[in-house]
Amino acid sequence: MALFTELNIYKTAHELSVLCNRYVATMDRNYRGTIGADMRRDCREIIQRIQIANGRFGNERIAHIEELRWAVGQVEVAARICADRRIRALTPRQQADVILLTQSIGKQSTGWKQQTEKALANPVAKAAGSMRN
Repeated sequence: MALFTELNIYKTAHELSVLCNRYVATMDRNYRGTIGADMRRDCREIIQRIQIANGRFGNERIAHIEELRWAVGQVEVAARICADRRIRALTPRQQADVILLTQSIGKQSTGWKQQTEKALANPVAKAAGSMRN
C-alpha cells in the first residue's frame, strides 16, 4: 500500500483544493461564505476520503470511494452554479478548470473502485497482490 500522498488521485485532489481555494478567495463576499465555503469543505472531504480509503480494504474501501465520488459531484455542481450567468461567481474558464479536475478524480476513483471489486471477486489474486506490497 502506497502512502496516500503519492497517489495520482491525491495529487489531482490537492490541485483541485488549491484551485478552489484560490477561486473562492476572489468570489464576491455574498458567495464566498456560502457556496464558496461548501466548495472548500467538499474539497477537504475528497482528500480525507482518499486518505481513509487508502488505509482500508474490500467493502470498506469501496464505501469510502463512493463517498469520495459523492463529494466530487458536489464540487462539480457548485462550480456549475457559480458559473451560472445570473450569479457569475466563477468565470467560464474557472468553471472549466474545476470540471476538468473533478472529471479526472471521478475517472481515477472509478478505476480504483473497479480494481478493489476485482480483488474482492478473486481472493487468490488479492493474496498474491498483498505479498508484493
